[in-house]
Amino acid sequence: MNKTVLFIALLALHSTNLMSYNTLLIYADSPQIVATAGSSSTPIGSGSSGSSSGAGAGSGSSSGSSGTGSSGGSSTSGSDVSAYDVLIESIMIEDADGLTINAPGTHIMDTEVSFAGASGTCAISVTVSNVTIDLNGRVLAYGGVATSNVNGICISPGVKNIVIKNGTIAGFVGNGVNAPGTSGNNIHALKLENVTLVNNANGFVGNYINGGFIRNCDVNNNGSASDTYGINLSNSSGFTIQNTNANRNVSTGAKAYGFYLSACTGCSIVKSVANFNQGSTETAGMCIVDSGGSKSNYIGNCVSSSNKSINSASYGIYLNSASEAYVQFCEAKSNMSTSGTAYGIGLIGASNCQIEGNTISRQTYGIYDTEGNGTETNIFVQNTAYQNSIANFSRPNGAEINAVSVKPGHLQDAHAAGAKDNISIRR
Repeated sequence: MNKTVLFIALLALHSTNLMSYNTLLIYADSPQIVATAGSSSTPIGSGSSGSSSGAGAGSGSSSGSSGTGSSGGSSTSGSDVSAYDVLIESIMIEDADGLTINAPGTHIMDTEVSFAGASGTCAISVTVSNVTIDLNGRVLAYGGVATSNVNGICISPGVKNIVIKNGTIAGFVGNGVNAPGTSGNNIHALKLENVTLVNNANGFVGNYINGGFIRNCDVNNNGSASDTYGINLSNSSGFTIQNTNANRNVSTGAKAYGFYLSACTGCSIVKSVANFNQGSTETAGMCIVDSGGSKSNYIGNCVSSSNKSINSASYGIYLNSASEAYVQFCEAKSNMSTSGTAYGIGLIGASNCQIEGNTISRQTYGIYDTEGNGTETNIFVQNTAYQNSIANFSRPNGAEINAVSVKPGHLQDAHAAGAKDNISIRR
């Protein structure tokens, strides 16, 4: 039987000025995670898996302070690790159900892993707080035959202080990272950094997350026939997405979004890019959907370009019933729809939002706001719009959005505008 061997090494440091930590080295020589358990005393870095013995589940428990474990493995000290007591336990997972991390520590993937679980499984599941998964430049990929609902890394409700970093999660027919917190059982302080999520059905899907970030990540080329999301964050607060790309995420039969915030409060998308996302129906590079008391979300210093809908509306930035959202210093350009309308920044049912300092070009409408006459609460400040085919600024149901109109090449003519005026460059 082909086997994927998983090594857990406990390093108890003798030095008083260093912290103890756990390390998981994942070795994969086949496309599935299977088999039995045992123990080995091979030091880290030896390149050998050592011998395994014993029976049972082999999960064992170990103490970071003592360097001993209940599975009975012996400790050893090699010349290359003389500062440590090292306990290595060889653990393999039955039935391709995936690896469950149920002890805190830092877990490092030491080779490429291809997981072949059935629908409803997850390659790596985290069920305890204070865990770091360092992908170590490696790829965690799906290599099975299921057509849906297989996730890469799953985070259990209620855990906190989880870090995923430095590698690629690819090809899963579910979510690359799945973090389904629940009401009253939120996930706290979840952090993704330097991670590529590619060719999954969705990149990242998180619910009920309090605090944390996605930073310096690439979430590209994910897709399915259903609603597709590069990043989908809902019912969350105080979460930041920064320096992250969500490009070419495609739904062949439904909606597609690069970044999607739903019912969030105080969440931000900053210095990020959403380009060339495409849906059969509604499509947006960046979208904020608010409901109930959710509000005060922010999009700043971002680019949303060339996002396309085949059969419905397309948006560079879409505020759908958003309340107190703030969009600042962004560029929305060349978003398009084959048979619908394209908006640079569309405010549909939004209220008390501020749109400031953005540049919008080459859509059907530049900025479009549906607020009714006499009920306008959205504020538009120092935005510049040009080459939008129907209107640079439009509020069809209410008072016009104040804008100073200038000729192309004559932006200096806008010097007479007030400090808060928008600029519409005539075609």
